[in-house]
Amino acid sequence: MIRNSATLLLSTIVQRIFGPSKTKDGEENISKKNSMTSREFFNKYPSLFHLFYQQLKQTTRFLFKLN
Repeated sequence: MIRNSATLLLSTIVQRIFGPSKTKDGEENISKKNSMTSREFFNKYPSLFHLFYQQLKQTTRFLFKLN
């Protein structure tokens, strides 16, 4: 249950930050007006890059220790 909730939260955050992958009419063209690249995002919020990196590294180490 917690893993599912965390996945839904992450999906929502990514969609709000980087914009939808499809337009409302179903085309696969990404609207530049409503999206941001990861480079733009981390240039705007540089401290989050370090935070995300550290969390990913810590979680990866934990998961490898479980196996």
